[in-house]
Amino acid sequence: YPLRRQRQMCIRDRIYPNPVNNQLKIIAGQTIDKVRVYNIFGQTVYSKSINSENLSIDMSNFSSGLYLLQLHSGNTISTKKIIKK
Repeated sequence: YPLRRQRQMCIRDRIYPNPVNNQLKIIAGQTIDKVRVYNIFGQTVYSKSINSENLSIDMSNFSSGLYLLQLHSGNTISTKKIIKK
């Protein structure tokens, strides 16, 4: 999505624990339509369509390092940095 203009979500989300070992929990203040996780090379390593305000992602098989978490809700996208231990 680097060429598409993105509107940032104004959601009050809780993403924890960060850094994460196994389960990453997401509690958003609005419905999330899709979640994606990208590695530092921009490759999608996790993608799931959902319709919920709460989500848990199993990151136990991910390599240690930095990831970008994108939460999609309607036309808006929120991007957060996640560290995998």
